[in-house]
Amino acid sequence: MGLNIKDEAVVALARKLAKATNDTMTGVIRKALERLEAQRGEAEEHAVEERLRQMDKAEAEFPKFRPGATSDHSEFYDENGMPA
Repeated sequence: MGLNIKDEAVVALARKLAKATNDTMTGVIRKALERLEAQRGEAEEHAVEERLRQMDKAEAEFPKFRPGATSDHSEFYDENGMPA
């Protein structure tokens, strides 16, 4: 298993960060990728929360009852409670 980074600027940045943090190049790259993954998860959570807020707002604006609407459906059943 290997990773071959051909961009010298990226390699230099990884070396500089590894030296500054007293870590290995693999360690700093691993931490950077884990941080990216965590941020992506947080962004997805925020997107879901925002969508739920939008749904709550839309539901609040939706009329609860139509004028004249009832829950009485007796016209669909006969006197014995059987479907008419």
